[in-house]
Amino acid sequence: MLASLYSEAECIATGRRTTIFKAKSVTDAQHVVIKMHTKPYCTPKELARFHKEYNIGRDLHHSSHVVKYLSFIQQKDREGRPCCMVVMEDCGDSLQTKIPERGFSVQNFLQIGIQLTKGLRDIHKYGITHRDIKPSNIVCVNAILIV
Repeated sequence: MLASLYSEAECIATGRRTTIFKAKSVTDAQHVVIKMHTKPYCTPKELARFHKEYNIGRDLHHSSHVVKYLSFIQQKDREGRPCCMVVMEDCGDSLQTKIPERGFSVQNFLQIGIQLTKGLRDIHKYGITHRDIKPSNIVCVNAILIV
């Protein structure tokens, strides 16, 4: 599914449930981040969870501190089982890659905290709790942090 729609796919993270790729759309050359289930197919419950995540993310498009969700793609594998992926804008490198060897200064640390709080405020308005806050899940774009 990934290869037919996207090129230059590079796995950037693998977790227990999901795998994250950076890729480029073959239709418009847009750079994207793709979240897929780690297994080759999804159960109905997992499919519903991915779809819910996409719908919530899509509704948060107005926030400058939340990644933009672009599409939800659902297909069937060769055995007819459902598989899906959530496609998001590629905002750049994670905060993890920007941490200085000796850590951030107090001023930079507080600026990061304020911006992170703004992103969390925006998603909390929708009753969502981000359960995996860590530097690799925070993107830094032109000194603006995005969750």
